[in-house]
Amino acid sequence: MLQKFQIAIDPTLEIKEDDFIAAWNASPETLAAGRVAKSKTTRGTFSPELAELILQTAVTISSGVLTSLILDLIRHKYPLKKEPEILVLPQKDGTKLIVVKSKD
Repeated sequence: MLQKFQIAIDPTLEIKEDDFIAAWNASPETLAAGRVAKSKTTRGTFSPELAELILQTAVTISSGVLTSLILDLIRHKYPLKKEPEILVLPQKDGTKLIVVKSKD
């Protein structure tokens, strides 16, 4: 079953969307969950400031496993002063929006 997740990254984390896409798609661990690409929708459908990406996966994956993969990738590739917060927001169409944001 094909699953689709939307990933929104807070710009205050200073993670460039192209860098995140390249890092995700280059890692065998994260790529096993699915390939990430830029959203075809305009920037900021969820919020004007957030970069939005799409993850499509042909395997069933829980949002908990996906958030762990995102956090592990960020910890490894982007040393941040503070651990980011990840929110999983169900959407009306049945997909999930995963928001990666700076903790206040």
